[in-house]
Amino acid sequence: MTRERLDRMLYVLDEMQKDVEQDVRAFEGRPFNGRTVSEYFGNQAACIATLAKMMRTVLEETEPEATP
Repeated sequence: MTRERLDRMLYVLDEMQKDVEQDVRAFEGRPFNGRTVSEYFGNQAACIATLAKMMRTVLEETEPEATP
């Protein structure tokens, strides 16, 4: 993995962390109804999808160990 690619992934992770923290504050005290729940779950799903994509990239670019 190139340093540029790694730096980009680290940047995205930092931004995701900020977004999640902001979501928690934004949803604090809001009514627990279908609209807020679906919005919150949508935010979580986007975060999970991004993490899965990044993890796949890391795994695809990792050399497997040779087995004896």
